[in-house]
Amino acid sequence: MIDISRNQNLLTKFSISFKKLKSLIRNNFFPILVFVINLIIRPKKLNIGSGKRAWIGWNLLDEIDDLNISYVRFSKQTELKLDSDSQCLIYSSHFLEHIDFETARQVLLEARRVLNSNGYLVIKIPNYDSVLSSYFNGDHKFIENFSFCNLPKSWPYHMVENNIESKVSMIFAGYYTQSYGDHFLRPDKLNLELGYHGPAKLSTIKVREILKLNNPAAICEKLVSVIRSDPEFYRFNHQQAWSNRQFGNFLEGLGFKLISITPHLTDEFANQIPDYYSMFEISSYFVLKRNEL
Repeated sequence: MIDISRNQNLLTKFSISFKKLKSLIRNNFFPILVFVINLIIRPKKLNIGSGKRAWIGWNLLDEIDDLNISYVRFSKQTELKLDSDSQCLIYSSHFLEHIDFETARQVLLEARRVLNSNGYLVIKIPNYDSVLSSYFNGDHKFIENFSFCNLPKSWPYHMVENNIESKVSMIFAGYYTQSYGDHFLRPDKLNLELGYHGPAKLSTIKVREILKLNNPAAICEKLVSVIRSDPEFYRFNHQQAWSNRQFGNFLEGLGFKLISITPHLTDEFANQIPDYYSMFEISSYFVLKRNEL
């Protein structure tokens, strides 16, 4: 007699093992394949502050150690190890708000140097205009689109209320303590119980007063000042913010020509940039070219 249940168990185990094997091959073989291909073709596209990725045809820059990442220590002395006028497309997604002004300025000047005359720079940052509109209109759906995972649950232990003001404050400027760990470089070694990752430690009333400035750059400056006064401060999460107009002016002042702000579903770059629509619902998109004047 055929043991049907036994055969079904064997098929189930085989199916699970096959899925694990495919995952193992994909997670280990594909990055190696991408590395080899990129060595051969010499990529002409650049992702600044890429995070862990494996993209064919792209130079990926970040402060993490990975096979397909070119390590860069971002600072006001940053120099990109790429030839001038060598890149046809430069992309940066939700990165510039994490670094200080002088570093951002230097990185963007280097981006302009390596971008060719016909190339495009595409930048995504949080849509701070919509954050403020959502807050003042009382419709907080836009703000809730930002992912804080389990962070707000621990804020009351640090005298920070888990409310909409604290979440908005975190979007503009956030930080973590050394006992928390490093949110970006060692995400596998974080301690929510002993450490802190959140907004400036202010009362709700004080946060409301700051938000009344209704100016992203000014709001962020106030919050960053408070954060820096915390003796347990270790590293920033967000430390810069701009309205769309403020950021556009900043970029034009560095020698870029602003082509458009915010994307369209038929945007030409959607087929060129693998994660173009990642965080689409909370982002402002800036498309620029090098200003030759």
